[in-house]
Amino acid sequence: MKALIGWLTGLLLLSTTEAQSQTLPPAASTPRVFTRADTLQALHSLFLANRRRGRVMTGLAPVLAGVAAYSGSQIEFYIDIFGTGQPDTTSDWPAVGAVLGGFSSVALAILGPSTWGRNSKEREREAVRLYEQHQPLPKRVQRQLHRRLTMMLERAIL
Repeated sequence: MKALIGWLTGLLLLSTTEAQSQTLPPAASTPRVFTRADTLQALHSLFLANRRRGRVMTGLAPVLAGVAAYSGSQIEFYIDIFGTGQPDTTSDWPAVGAVLGGFSSVALAILGPSTWGRNSKEREREAVRLYEQHQPLPKRVQRQLHRRLTMMLERAIL
């Protein structure tokens, strides 16, 4: 009996749904072609964004070092030499802050200036010169430029 009710419910649901094919918008007849100006704009914005990212990372390194130092100063060291059995009421969060802040500040202190330097205005001029002379760009710049142009294409389609 339960199986019959299940079959009837299923048939009822199938008969009430309306099946229609969805119409797709017409496909673009020609793909977008990037002009020289588009590529140069993407190249300039790529170097600008990476320089900005490097400056932010460099600026955050001392902030995180300060967080690590402050967190480290909040750790209470308690050694139970005589076995008084006093409960440990300290929290582990200052230690976590000290460790994470320390490692993060070291990483940002290394990566920030490196990123900033790799995307200097001098290197940007060199990349533009290579592009204008139809020479291959460095692989790192090629990968990032490809991602940037792909993002520009997706924004143009949507």
